[in-house]
Amino acid sequence: MMRYILVLLFVMQSVQQTLAQRYPFQWVNVPDSISDIINCKYGRIDAGAGKNVYNMCVYDDFEFQDGIYSYKGMGPHFPLKLFAVNGDSLYFFRTPSNKMKEYLEEWLSYKNRVCMEDAHFVTYSLAVINYLMHENNMEGVAFSDSILSHVNMSFEEYDCLRNKICSNGDSLAENIISSNDGYHSVEMNVESLYGSWYFQTIIYKKRTKSGEKLSQHTCEEVPLICFESDGKGVFYENGKRKTFDWLYKRKKVKINNVSRIFFQKRNLQLLIRNMFCHNNKIYMELENESGDIYVLSLKKRNSPEEAF
Repeated sequence: MMRYILVLLFVMQSVQQTLAQRYPFQWVNVPDSISDIINCKYGRIDAGAGKNVYNMCVYDDFEFQDGIYSYKGMGPHFPLKLFAVNGDSLYFFRTPSNKMKEYLEEWLSYKNRVCMEDAHFVTYSLAVINYLMHENNMEGVAFSDSILSHVNMSFEEYDCLRNKICSNGDSLAENIISSNDGYHSVEMNVESLYGSWYFQTIIYKKRTKSGEKLSQHTCEEVPLICFESDGKGVFYENGKRKTFDWLYKRKKVKINNVSRIFFQKRNLQLLIRNMFCHNNKIYMELENESGDIYVLSLKKRNSPEEAF
């Protein structure tokens, strides 16, 4: 059993270090109400931790959803901390990261208080373990026995889940690699656009004397946008239903009379650069005439009313 855990932890560490991310920055779209809570929990409201949030389990998916997240102040000297999201539950770890056994026990205590699928528990546990290894400089072989002993002691009362972590070590590692590094093309046509889309992130490109400069913006306040089959589009702004017109032709989509909250223009034409499946979601990259990229993910193949 120790051998399986060892293999799993080392593969996890290798995956974290070698995975290529499609987008340059990984900030999650944290709602303002949650961001305020994060700032208060961090202890420094002015540190910016409420927006400096990363998903520890999934790359290139910026939707705030169930998972394990890291958060820290904007600066190298600020400590990195974790919190968990499970349904309506938001939990901030209190144990210092250098107390590994106590940290894992706190995680297991939280798991007992909420309803969490075993598959999610295993995945989230791996993220917690990986965080502890990194924070305690335990990436090397010489330090591996210490974290392994803490895992065995803390998971002693959870033989079923502990055995699942061990017995599925190889396949779990493969799943992490395939889910985070796999981008599978989706056929592009007018039907591909039908449905409600979530704005993941916006990548702005600016040409300077030293070359191309990229910046990435979060989209926590951007509503869903729905492309309907009759050339009409729907979105909800401040609770009000609004419509726009759209037309697809040769990998380009022309949009008229849409709110500037989406694309900064009411009438424009966008190139569909890519459409792909990643982390069990369908993504679409739209490029405007300035080269800026809007990244959207499909929420539902229906109307925005149901998506909410």
